[in-house]
Amino acid sequence: MAELLALVDVGNVNLDRGEVRAREGVAQCHAGVGEGGSVDHDAVELRIGERGDLVDQGAFVVGLEEIELGRAGELRAQGAFEVGESRVAVDIGLAFAEAVENDVVVRHYRVIVGKTEKPSPTLTAQITSVVLNPTWTVPSSIARTEISAHMRKDPTYLSRMHMEVLDAHDNPIDPRSVDWSGTRTPNFTVRQQNGTFNALGAVKIDMPNAYSVYMHDTNQRNLFSDDYRFDSHGCSRVDNVRDLAAWLLKDQPKWSRTAIDAEIASGQHLEVAMARKVPVAWIYLTAWMTKDQTVQFRNDVYNQDEQLLEATAEEAAFFSNAGSHPLTAHMVR
Repeated sequence: MAELLALVDVGNVNLDRGEVRAREGVAQCHAGVGEGGSVDHDAVELRIGERGDLVDQGAFVVGLEEIELGRAGELRAQGAFEVGESRVAVDIGLAFAEAVENDVVVRHYRVIVGKTEKPSPTLTAQITSVVLNPTWTVPSSIARTEISAHMRKDPTYLSRMHMEVLDAHDNPIDPRSVDWSGTRTPNFTVRQQNGTFNALGAVKIDMPNAYSVYMHDTNQRNLFSDDYRFDSHGCSRVDNVRDLAAWLLKDQPKWSRTAIDAEIASGQHLEVAMARKVPVAWIYLTAWMTKDQTVQFRNDVYNQDEQLLEATAEEAAFFSNAGSHPLTAHMVR
């Protein structure tokens, strides 16, 4: 799991399956059932069964929303932000994002995150700029696979999608001179011009990190109405991202929501540097306990719990055997 997550022993709470099911009366939010829907008892039982391995171990992941202050302390320990500092949090497992001010959630957004085969990473970073009418530089992996496949079927694909091929010095290349077989790493760049057709939509939020992911708008906003929002290549698409952009730039009077909308309407590409960088954290949660000792469960979309449990079991097995071996006995003393 991520560096932001902390496994905490519930100790004397001693919750068992019976006690968890006894809380089913408040299971609508606890099991992640739709915001306006009724409780699906079969779904609740299924999720409790899926997360039963964690219940048996008495360990729960401490998370994002009801215990925001506790998570804030976790991030502060890493030097990510100070007490009361404005910040953004993306809960990958819930496919929601939040803007936090003075340790209070002030904005809530639906997001679309990575597919199961291309999961969004857990990370901490700093938001450095808001880009209006961004261009999209296509990742080389997408250029080699998806773009190449489109070009083999339809040589007009790039022009229809308002894309151009560039060399290492950003000079245009004739697409007809490119090897679109997809068998080798591209030695060129594919870039999509800004506009209503652009995959990043009208806003990109830059947050330099080792994974080259960021937050952005989309030209397929209908997807935000889906309950299952795991459909990106790893970046986070944000619903109502203009509102988030205005919140990020709230300390820069020139960039009100009205000014942002007007600049986008102009069609001009513009990068607005943050006067003060804003911390951002992407986290992945599947189970945790709230302040009132209520257990929360979410589906493990990325199947990371199983990997964590296997690693934990392997570590436990190693140390249980280490004490009897002369070369490793010192490790368990």
